[in-house]
Amino acid sequence: MGHSSGLHDSLRNEIALKKSIIQGEAEKLKILPVSGDQTGITLGDRMSALKNEPWLALVKKQFEMIVVDLPSINVSNDAQLLAPLLDGVIVVAEPTITNIESIRSVVLTLRNSKANVLGVVVNKVSSRDKMQWTV
Repeated sequence: MGHSSGLHDSLRNEIALKKSIIQGEAEKLKILPVSGDQTGITLGDRMSALKNEPWLALVKKQFEMIVVDLPSINVSNDAQLLAPLLDGVIVVAEPTITNIESIRSVVLTLRNSKANVLGVVVNKVSSRDKMQWTV
């Protein structure tokens, strides 16, 4: 997308939130890239520090729905820190990468952090493995 500012910059108040948001391909789709200077600080670190600040409330007032794409909970603690601040969390997994026990563990970890886990989406399930992943 080639956008030089983003979420990290708007959290630092270096750039206005409106200037960081770009228009998506669909008319009502707005995108807030994470881009910008991310030196040494994760998104979770920033959002956790802002828990009592009006930033997230301001964003929620401006949009009907907010979708936050976060890295795997096994790679970063961003999801665990941010999940309690969000209205809901959907865990996305791939059967060739994540087994059922790992998914259960992730859901339990998120619930223990006071996240509202709405469900799990398992992508790329082969027809051979379909019954194993059917609830």
